Amino acid sequence: MSQLHRRAPDETHSLVDDAMLVLTSSAAGVAHSDPDRPTTETLRTVVAATTLVESEWDFLSRKRADAGYPDVVGRCLDLLYRQVRAVRLVEQSAIPELTYERIVPVIPYLWREARSGRAIGEPGLLVLDHANIHEGRPTQFSPEAMDQYTQQLERLNVGDTLALYRERRLEARLALSRDGQPAEAAVQAAIAAEVLLDGVLGMILFEDKILGREQSNEPAVAAFSTNLSRRIRGCFHPRLGGRWTFSTGGPIAAWNEATAGLRNRVVHRGYRPTRDEAEASVRALNELEGFVCNRLADRSLTYPRSALAVLGRRGLESRGHWHRSRFSTESIGPVMDFLSSYRAWRDLIDEEVEALGRSR
Repeated sequence: MSQLHRRAPDETHSLVDDAMLVLTSSAAGVAHSDPDRPTTETLRTVVAATTLVESEWDFLSRKRADAGYPDVVGRCLDLLYRQVRAVRLVEQSAIPELTYERIVPVIPYLWREARSGRAIGEPGLLVLDHANIHEGRPTQFSPEAMDQYTQQLERLNVGDTLALYRERRLEARLALSRDGQPAEAAVQAAIAAEVLLDGVLGMILFEDKILGREQSNEPAVAAFSTNLSRRIRGCFHPRLGGRWTFSTGGPIAAWNEATAGLRNRVVHRGYRPTRDEAEASVRALNELEGFVCNRLADRSLTYPRSALAVLGRRGLESRGHWHRSRFSTESIGPVMDFLSSYRAWRDLIDEEVEALGRSR
């Protein structure tokens, strides 16, 4: 292992230098660049690893390590990952865990004869197949994107279920594709699923209450006083229909095994899932989302406010359930008013649930 001095600043130093330049320029009231700005000397860690290669095919084909026969690059990287993990534990270091996605995407290599050490051919470059590559400058929002931005900001301000769900779903995807952390991806996918299920149930219970189908908060307090599995078994089918079962296949069973089950092993046993397991967890989350949205669309006549808040016009149109008069502001009121009222009501329900738990 070597550490090479680099005169050009790395990405972190460059971001700090550029930010300070903007700040000082703004303070002076003049935007300018500083060509004489000194560069920061940084270190780049370079690791040279050697392993046996049986054939060129063995080198260039990337096999899964969990299949019992990793490729030669995978063998070197797996050993490096473990060494970094050990260093972090000894030093309690704040450096991030080293993963495949955090490796510089281009690796130089050289073939040598095992006995003589004589080089064979010229050095080459191997490009890793991860997606953690700088995407360049962001583009300016289009008018449509600005409308979506405004909507998302409003939803985040009221703690909207759908916005919070999408945040967790995004974190699961980034943990997998950007950071190479299957365990974190599994946990985030499980959080996203629970946010979605909890929020949808809460909204339809709230809509039952404001439409007079329920005269008190007792059904909601009783529902949220039980664990999620019991809520799924007893609360969703009577209101949304469909098969909410853990044992006969389908989205609920897939979520229970691939997402919730994997999360439990990660959280309670410190299990380190494979990338395939984490990908299956995220797929099960997407299937669960589709199932929940389909059921809510099918019951949009009964729960128009909840359906519009979760699916929006596009989601309802794509499922053949959009009716202008049913979802007009005159009929059901503004969506943001419904979400704000739901948030206040749900805070009250949570307080009653906590009080009930303390009294037991």
